[in-house]
Amino acid sequence: MPIKFKCSCGHVLSVPDNLAGKTGKCPKCQKSLKVPVPKAAATAAPGSQPSSGTRSAAKSTGTPDGLMDSLLDEAGLVKRTGPMCPKCSADIRPGAVVCTK
Repeated sequence: MPIKFKCSCGHVLSVPDNLAGKTGKCPKCQKSLKVPVPKAAATAAPGSQPSSGTRSAAKSTGTPDGLMDSLLDEAGLVKRTGPMCPKCSADIRPGAVVCTK
């Protein structure tokens, strides 16, 4: 199953499992990124099947969105609130018309 994560530019990347932990570049902004290692893969021994306890823990997240949230948390990405520039993603003051960056 591919690893999906988001670059700081907003581009969503999907890479093969074998690239977990390696560094690459975002195809959109060329920023250097480290592919996150999924928590399930980090805790399981290589080549072993997940135990029934691991599966029940995965079910507790509910939906695939819960799994995506854990990947984004691992990558250090946090949800931003408040107004931001749609072009450069800089924070802007509420009611501002033009981004100064």
